[in-house]
Formats: sequence, C-alpha cells, structure tokens
Amino acid sequence: MLMQNSVPILSVLVKKDRVVELGNFNEDLKIQNAEDYQLWLRLVDDGCVFYGMKERLFYYRVHPNQSTSDLSATIIPKTWVLNSIVFKTISQQEKMKLMEDKLDRTLFKYIDQWSDTKLKELINLYSNPLRNFNKYIICKTALFFGKSKFKSVWYRFFKVTV
Repeated sequence: MLMQNSVPILSVLVKKDRVVELGNFNEDLKIQNAEDYQLWLRLVDDGCVFYGMKERLFYYRVHPNQSTSDLSATIIPKTWVLNSIVFKTISQQEKMKLMEDKLDRTLFKYIDQWSDTKLKELINLYSNPLRNFNKYIICKTALFFGKSKFKSVWYRFFKVTV
C-alpha cells in the first residue's frame, strides 16, 4: 500500500465510524487527487485490513481528461501524503526508505513525460538539500539538458533500472 494505491475509491466499503474516528478525508489542497490514498494508509496503519474479490462489481472509467490520468499530477500529492503521516506500525526510517524507492522509480520512469512546470514543482519539493539533494540535482539536470536526453544518458551511465 505504501508503494502504490491500488484501491479505487468506488470499491471500498468501510464503517463510517472508523473513517470519522481517523479524522475523515483530509481536504488539504496539497494532497488533492490523493485524499483516498491518505485515508487508506491511515486505516491500514490503524489495523484495518483490505480484502479483494475476484468478482468485478464496478467499472472504473479512464479518460484523458481525468485529473489522475497524468501521473505527474499525482506524484507530488502522494509524496505529501506519505510525508505527512506518522505511522504507528513502521519506523520513520522505513517510511523514508520506501518513499525514496517509490520516488526513484517514478522519477526515472516518467521524467520524459512530465512538463517543465511539473519538473519545477518537483525541484521545489526536493529543494531541501539535506533530504533530497540527489533528486533535486536530477530534476535540475533534466530540465537543463532536456528530459529525453537526460533519461538515455542516465540509463547508460548509471545503469538505473525501473
């Protein structure tokens, strides 16, 4: 669940008391498009278990104009979500390691698809040099050299796999 939100909001049945007890959905604009993900993480951390079914009971319509069709529109809110939760069940170090792994894979895999505006948002997100200096440099370099050229060079010289 920390690595990916694979639970569509329309597929969840949960007791209202549990949601209210955990503070409902967070409406902070920083996590827009990831409010459900934050709630799922808080529920799991509080001991709730998610179960799946083989039978399909809903259809999820995907179209190019939906807010989550662009991965770059969700990576920043999901990062804020992970950053904002203090988990009871895993240590802060474990959380940070998982976050770093997720961001690394996402950053390298999709960097050439992101707009310069999104890259600048990531640069602002990673601007704390003590925590994310490498990603800050990666985004700045990609913006400077061009995303496609940066990606091919990065793969060739650093053998990064996604």
